[in-house]
Amino acid sequence: MDSIQLTGIRCYGYTGYLPEEQTLGQWFEVDLTLWLDLARAGESDRIDDTLDYRMVISTV
Repeated sequence: MDSIQLTGIRCYGYTGYLPEEQTLGQWFEVDLTLWLDLARAGESDRIDDTLDYRMVISTV
């Protein structure tokens, strides 16, 4: 199993129970480890055979 490390994904959001948390917002930072089989990409060396992690970052 292979992994792709995505670290330091930062975004600004609004969450929390208190009204000021929902009004002021705050920064969030996420680190992800994606575990997947990259054997096909390793054999072919084609970008189309791997994961487009830009979509993962957008989802986060």
